[in-house]
Amino acid sequence: MSIHRYGADAVIADYARSGAGLAITLGPLVAVPTAPAATVLLGLGAAVFALFGGTTVVRHLTRIEVDDDGVHVRGPRGGDVAWRSLRAVRLAYYSTRRDGGNGWLQLTLHGGRRRLRVDSRIADFHGLATRAAAAAGAQGVALDAATAFNFRAMGIATAAAAPGPAPVIAMAASAE
Repeated sequence: MSIHRYGADAVIADYARSGAGLAITLGPLVAVPTAPAATVLLGLGAAVFALFGGTTVVRHLTRIEVDDDGVHVRGPRGGDVAWRSLRAVRLAYYSTRRDGGNGWLQLTLHGGRRRLRVDSRIADFHGLATRAAAAAGAQGVALDAATAFNFRAMGIATAAAAPGPAPVIAMAASAE
């Protein structure tokens, strides 16, 4: 069994963003009188940053256990995805730059009535992704072209991808 967690180093920046956002939005509401429209806008902004902070706390408290039966989520939003009930696997890359750099991966597993999303900041993401790719192959779950490409980019072998268009990253790389 392997255990995966989001360590403090993985979520500290999210805590800082949430705190800064709350300070920027709640500060004016507490410090000075605001017009009704500004109060609504600042209040909505504060709600968004509070929600983001809450999801960061949940992520930090979550432990993911992976064994031969599946993925088991321990924490505030617990649940299980059994390998035998795996219906879909998606590995998506999200870039923060136009050139495709500085991004992160998000692994999504669908099984039974549960959907589990894990981003690449979790400890041993590569190991988790490797187990998911192997389970998808064993269960005959077809991978879309972008998912297969992203697994290959990580050095993880997969079964054949489902037919479909080539991922944008692959097309951009072949155009150069």
